[in-house]
Amino acid sequence: MKRFHLLLIGATIALAPTLEIYGQQKSSRQRLQALLDDNWEFQLDEYPMFATRMGKHDSNHRLTSMTLADIERRKQKRKQFLAEAKSIPLNTLNSADRLNLQIFRRLLQDDVTEDTYPIHLIPISNRYGFHISFPELYKQVPLKTVNDYENYISRLRDFQRYTDEHITLLRKGIEAEWVLPSIVLEGYEGTIRPHIVSDATKSLLYTPFRKLPASFTREERTNLQKNGQEAILQSVVPAYQAFDKFMTDEYMVAARGSD
Repeated sequence: MKRFHLLLIGATIALAPTLEIYGQQKSSRQRLQALLDDNWEFQLDEYPMFATRMGKHDSNHRLTSMTLADIERRKQKRKQFLAEAKSIPLNTLNSADRLNLQIFRRLLQDDVTEDTYPIHLIPISNRYGFHISFPELYKQVPLKTVNDYENYISRLRDFQRYTDEHITLLRKGIEAEWVLPSIVLEGYEGTIRPHIVSDATKSLLYTPFRKLPASFTREERTNLQKNGQEAILQSVVPAYQAFDKFMTDEYMVAARGSD
């Protein structure tokens, strides 16, 4: 019996380093998974359109906040994620988790490095920008139920706020002399003025109201079309008008090479 006890003690001592390593791997893996989950939820919360595409629909009624305060908060959060990622020892993970962590670190490092430059002050060109992607909103969101259409209308109504925040960023860019060359903006009018309409039914954003699901009642169709037209005329069109005026009167004047 004494010999058995000695053998058991010896086996336990020999196994101790293995148990310790296993414990470290489990702890590191849990930390990594928690970090990845937190980052994922952060992305979904901060970017409603991304959340919609990923199948999370509790923010289908809104657009991303583009205030300077929110942009700065996101930058700080990315730094926190990177610091946490760097604090997880690679040698305590299995090969698959180690690779995932290395990729995650690299992506975060790229984002944090990019954040050191005020590129958020140049959110547009004549080929991309919020004003170019928004008219195709109806192609990027679910439109099957009455609630889907109500969420779509809510986003149309939110566009004026969204535009104002982009204009604020661009004004800050002018102040900081972070502006695009005028040559890059040639033809910008063609991405703005087609969306300034007097008849809401002529707007590209009215497209999904032209053929509503047959399951909707007549009253539901009438209300949705009415609310859709109002949202376009009261939010979308004024937003494009304000953006067009800003680009003409302020941004193009300040654009590099415009003299």
